[in-house]
Amino acid sequence: MATNIDTTATQSTTMDFSVAGETLEFGNNKTNILAYWKQINAFQTSNKLFKDRPKWKKTTKDSPPFATDLPHYGCILAAKIKDTVTRWAYQTGHHVERRFGWAKMSIAAYKNHCRQFVIRYVQEWEITPHSIGCCTLLSNFEVDQNYKNTNDLVVWVSFPLVDDLTVKLVAWTTTPWTLPLNLALCVNPNSVYVKILDRKVDFYSLKESHLKEMHYTPLFSYFADIKTAFHLLCDEYFTKDSGTAVVHQVPYFGEDDYRVCLVNDVINKDTGSVVCPIDAPCRFTDEAKDFQGQNVKDADKAIIKYLEE
Repeated sequence: MATNIDTTATQSTTMDFSVAGETLEFGNNKTNILAYWKQINAFQTSNKLFKDRPKWKKTTKDSPPFATDLPHYGCILAAKIKDTVTRWAYQTGHHVERRFGWAKMSIAAYKNHCRQFVIRYVQEWEITPHSIGCCTLLSNFEVDQNYKNTNDLVVWVSFPLVDDLTVKLVAWTTTPWTLPLNLALCVNPNSVYVKILDRKVDFYSLKESHLKEMHYTPLFSYFADIKTAFHLLCDEYFTKDSGTAVVHQVPYFGEDDYRVCLVNDVINKDTGSVVCPIDAPCRFTDEAKDFQGQNVKDADKAIIKYLEE
């Protein structure tokens, strides 16, 4: 803010700092000095008086705002050091530009740099194993040291077609606990599928083109409101030798599942439509109400029993 100053009158203004008696009252002196500086508008006046002096070529600016918490002693210390240097330059006869600002700080450019930094690692980082006991990531070395051969349940599950409830698609899985998370089925475009008419040998073949985009009835109603889900997709990441060649899709727990569902707009990573009713210790959350609180592997048999009933 500009201020009209009578420099002649200001220069003739004096103040008596003499102290009577033996006791020095520094507190009162400080109060009087501050009042005097305010009276003569010392800051603006000094800037005007030194305007034509040699300009101090170095500049100092404050650091960016302290974004994560309140300013602390370290912030004040850095500011005082810079202030001391500029005051010294002023007192040695230089004109110092006194303008508050941040050192080359551009919020838009800063945000863009941070975004590029994050995107770089999104492309570089790979999927890592997760410990359900520690709720932390595991290194590949830790996983390699703890592989065990286990016996898993294998189930064949039928999915009724919406257009014809008498026709059911049969898929198989070794992870029954993923069935409550199912959002789609996938068929291979290079395979020929058969429609079994009864328990005899009568059947006729179906090309994948007859199956694509058919809708089916979900096994569980937890995510039935997702309008883009529960229809047939096509992809070649599996072969006709993979079970029934109908693969059930769980985008949150399968890399190929995620890719196929993303490409076919079953899910949208920008809107957060990828569902996961499982917490860090791998227990079902309240979204899967029938199995809430159960460990996913412990829930295998409960899920099979639920489907059988």
